[in-house]
Amino acid sequence: SRGVMIPCLSFFVNMSTKATRTAETLCPGLRSNNTQTGVVIDHKMQFVLWFAGLRGAMSFALVESIPLYDSVSGEGTMLKPELKAITSACIMFTVFVLGGDTYYVMD
Repeated sequence: SRGVMIPCLSFFVNMSTKATRTAETLCPGLRSNNTQTGVVIDHKMQFVLWFAGLRGAMSFALVESIPLYDSVSGEGTMLKPELKAITSACIMFTVFVLGGDTYYVMD
């Protein structure tokens, strides 16, 4: 879903930026005192957004939603601490190793 969401949102942001620039060009009276003109999100920036998405938060939230084993109801898992540890290690790896490599991938 992230592969669809990022290009769609980028398209709307880019169209909004272009519309604002066009309106300011056609009607100079609409120009605000704000010096920031907006950012156009190109394909490289879309790739970075996709590459550094919210995988870690999503996976940790999913692990947190798994209940601990309850012997009365027989539901849940006894391996929740291990799952949390593995998920945390994966998050640290993706943040520091893959995040650190993003600069070199973009170059």
